[in-house]
Amino acid sequence: MLKSMTLREPGERSHASPLFIGRSSELLRFEALLEQMQTHVSGTGVSRLHIEGTAGAGKSSLLAELRRLAGARGWLTLQVDSRDAAGHGESLAAAILAVMPPEPDGPAPDPWAILPSYGSLCREKLSAAAARVPVLLAVDAYEAAGDAERWLCGTLLPQLPPSVLLVTASRRGPGVWPAEPGLAEAGRMEVMRLEDFTAAEVRAYAEASGRREAGEADRLWAASQGHPLTLAALVMAGEGEAAGRGPGLEAGTGLQAYLLGRWLREDGADELRPLLDAAAMLPSFQHERLEELLEAEVAQAEFGRLCALSFVRPHGEGGWEIHGQLRKLLAGDLARRQPALHERLTKRSAQLLDDNPYGFTEREAEVARMVLDCHTTADIAQKLIVAEITVKKHLSHIFEKTGVRNRKELIRKLMGS
Repeated sequence: MLKSMTLREPGERSHASPLFIGRSSELLRFEALLEQMQTHVSGTGVSRLHIEGTAGAGKSSLLAELRRLAGARGWLTLQVDSRDAAGHGESLAAAILAVMPPEPDGPAPDPWAILPSYGSLCREKLSAAAARVPVLLAVDAYEAAGDAERWLCGTLLPQLPPSVLLVTASRRGPGVWPAEPGLAEAGRMEVMRLEDFTAAEVRAYAEASGRREAGEADRLWAASQGHPLTLAALVMAGEGEAAGRGPGLEAGTGLQAYLLGRWLREDGADELRPLLDAAAMLPSFQHERLEELLEAEVAQAEFGRLCALSFVRPHGEGGWEIHGQLRKLLAGDLARRQPALHERLTKRSAQLLDDNPYGFTEREAEVARMVLDCHTTADIAQKLIVAEITVKKHLSHIFEKTGVRNRKELIRKLMGS
């Protein structure tokens, strides 16, 4: 599990655990939401917060911290995992009932009574609990809910009081919610998308984990690129030297296999592995480019399923791209399993990219040329008439695509030395 520790800007207020790193803005927004619900509970229906992020983004860790914050305010907090519901509403209701505390001073159960369905009993118990204290109901791995999602959002939630907050977490969006039109517009639903950690958060994580050796934070950043699960795995496995002093994420290591397995746990990912292996050879891809690389036809339906995976995102300059950390894992694993295929795809991708071997966008190529000419970030921003932060963002993408950590290494790489 990802270690938790919160970074806060000076003057920011948060009651986050001293063992939680990152997600400052998300935690502050959540505390504001709790405050708002406690002071303005009115109307009918449940509010919802949805947490979205790729594999290993820290969704479960954030859920645990949100429950801690709500519990500190006296809320009743409950959590279930959609994978335990087998895709059925009754199964999800049974899972919720299983984690509910006994009712205080409740009547003794009648062994001869005919019990209602799990769904009806779940609604009764949740409503009774919400009449006493606000309730946070957390549902993890929400992408696995299946038909249980329609029962949860279409049947259960509209019948619960407004003192219930539903928090869901998944690799994808909030699904069928809202069940009634206008709920999102009324401000009763919010989506939080978790991105990878910043370099500053990685440094804080390294410090908090006792990895204080010179250059250790830089090595962890280079190996993980801020991906929370990769970062946590490197630290816990004692392989923070992955960028050059130890086995780390090299092909065939147990750590690589573990991380790759977590990424590919998503439904349909294993079936699309040949397409994923090929797409990982390209910084970004389109349908036609993927067919050219494979030298074979790719059905439109299969390509659509590939692009629907949570770790495949639209590319800024058009087309699609696989999350950078997964690209490294896929390429390393393919080189180990099928070296001949890896070599063929590598050569073919180089031919396709030809005079742009790293897949730079037009603007990234322009920035890279200016770096070769020794222009500073300020000079580049002035010449391109953009903000310096925009130039830094381009440089970050360039470093990732070329596998370097700074300007000096980039110049050496581009000059072929």
